[in-house]
Amino acid sequence: MKKRSPVLVLLFSLITCGIYYLYWYVVTTNEIEHELKNPDGSCKSGGMTILFMIITCGIYTFYWWFKQGKRTAQLQQERNLVVSDNSVIYLVLCFFGIGSIINTILLQSSLNKIAEAPAAPTAPPEA
Repeated sequence: MKKRSPVLVLLFSLITCGIYYLYWYVVTTNEIEHELKNPDGSCKSGGMTILFMIITCGIYTFYWWFKQGKRTAQLQQERNLVVSDNSVIYLVLCFFGIGSIINTILLQSSLNKIAEAPAAPTAPPEA
């Protein structure tokens, strides 16, 4: 998982008129899916995420934020970090229309902490 500055994510998104933000959705979705030991398959592909956001005229974005909060909490648990499930916060902020900015900062900050933490060792297969 790659560390990214939350402020730079927002800045690049503004400079590129949202194109970088779409890229960030894709790579974030793919990185979380790749890092999970037991992925639930709810947000399997970043490309599909963008497609569903377009097809549903943005409604899928609410679901995406909620699931990323849950999946980030799962990653924190797998890495033995303090678990903070922000999924409801992400959802509420989306309903108020300020989710894009604050959620991005919160999620990217959580992902940066996960990226800094060592991966939990996997148990050797039983003989």
